[in-house]
Amino acid sequence: MKKCRKLVVLLLVMLVAFTAYPVKSVSAASGDTIYGGIDYSAVYDKDYYISHNPDVYAAIGNNARALLQHFVFNGMREGRQASDAFRLSYYKAAYSDLRAAFGNDNKSYYMHYVNSGKAEGRLGESKTVYEGVDYSRIYNTDAYYSHNADVASAFGYDPRALIKHFVTCGINEGRASSNGFDYYYYRTRYSDLRAAFGNNVASYYIHYMNNGYNEGRSGYSTSSYGGVDYSAVYNFDYYYNNYTDLRYAFGNDWYKLIQHFATSGINEGRQANSRFNYNYYRNKYDDLRAAFGNNVKAYYTHYMYNGQYEGRKAAADMTGWQNINGRYYYYNDMGDIRSWTGIDVSRHQGTINWDAVKGDGIDFAIIRVGYGDNDADQDDVTAAKNISECERLGIPYGVYLYSYATSDDHLQSEIDHMLRLVSGHNPTMGVYLDMEDDCMPKDPTTLNGWAYAYLEQITRAGYIAGIYANSYWFNTYLTDGRLDSYDKWVAEWRIDGCSYTKKYKMWQYTSDGSVAGISGRVDMNAYLLD
Repeated sequence: MKKCRKLVVLLLVMLVAFTAYPVKSVSAASGDTIYGGIDYSAVYDKDYYISHNPDVYAAIGNNARALLQHFVFNGMREGRQASDAFRLSYYKAAYSDLRAAFGNDNKSYYMHYVNSGKAEGRLGESKTVYEGVDYSRIYNTDAYYSHNADVASAFGYDPRALIKHFVTCGINEGRASSNGFDYYYYRTRYSDLRAAFGNNVASYYIHYMNNGYNEGRSGYSTSSYGGVDYSAVYNFDYYYNNYTDLRYAFGNDWYKLIQHFATSGINEGRQANSRFNYNYYRNKYDDLRAAFGNNVKAYYTHYMYNGQYEGRKAAADMTGWQNINGRYYYYNDMGDIRSWTGIDVSRHQGTINWDAVKGDGIDFAIIRVGYGDNDADQDDVTAAKNISECERLGIPYGVYLYSYATSDDHLQSEIDHMLRLVSGHNPTMGVYLDMEDDCMPKDPTTLNGWAYAYLEQITRAGYIAGIYANSYWFNTYLTDGRLDSYDKWVAEWRIDGCSYTKKYKMWQYTSDGSVAGISGRVDMNAYLLD
């Protein structure tokens, strides 16, 4: 009778253990993962459990039922890993809501992932960890997926399959796996590594992951591809800023841009930095034309390996403001573009096709959100839509409010107006007060005081604050040195550059711009990056 009572008690304990957790419905699954009507395949794999828990295997052997039973009653409670798709330490650390709910109850984390977490799209393991090794310094899921079309086609966006492929195949094939590491660059850059590793491709990845990063070695260059340094004829910022089709196709993915240049752009004769222009180089030197004829790429490679060292000139000098096809760009002393092209818009532009705007090479927008006092009927009726579209397309944007202030109270109402309208948004290009209306007092002391009050309050609210005015107002009224620490947006419609001599961040150079997606005229602006 005592043995019978013990058996009954044991059965009751097991029943309580299983009913303490919601039961996930069982679909077609291996019998090796189903116990008590629950499918544990999301967190359990028999072969993995055996290979990673040798003490369990030594005690139980290869008995599939006994192994799963051990995992259910002991392994989860002890925090044992039973699958490469779920790691307790990661799952616990990744989700604060689960820590608050389960504390140190290990089993609850496993059961949550089985019953809810996986279906919710939660990760049970880091995308960069495989077999307990973190490859994050040389591997990124998104980069591997986007840079290896054949792998993406074979596995889709399956993080576990992708990292498994990388570790078992890609790392030996020299595949692009991260925007922070380029095997060909790393191998070419360091002769000591070539001497040590020779043609053992994986060793270069592992060295950077375990040693090179901590030694401060460079793992990539935005101008290197396939072990070739294209810096003499290529610059990432220049290539990105000058070709709308490439920005639209690749965004700011440095790897895809240099890949495009090395495999296509160089053959198309695209200019990729300010110091090398294919047409200029070809036309200037008779000996090169005689040698290379119509072989476009040959001119680039000649300059890379010979011409620059021979002192040959490969491009016309270009610094300061330059008008290219009606748009202004600022070139620094190295001849690199250091400005973005943008527009400022309001209800006067009507309904805007923002996809077309982005496709026309517009880097940013400044959106009018309203005018005057903090009244809802003085909100710009197109502001919400314009902001939403910029956020949808990833177009950086700023905002401005047109001022009619005639008193301190009016100015404060305008500040409150602006703060109400930008609440919940992230206008990274600045939050500007437009000070130009004739109703405002033409008293420098008053205007400077209002400008400074606006800038301080907007800055305290956590935004990048700025003032918009024409160059006359900045030179005549808004002259207080305190304003120099904030962004200035200068309106001056002229063809030979901005004449304002103090530091400014943005220049509105015309009100007569033409941009795809906008009917009629639009203001054009250049935003200085340095």
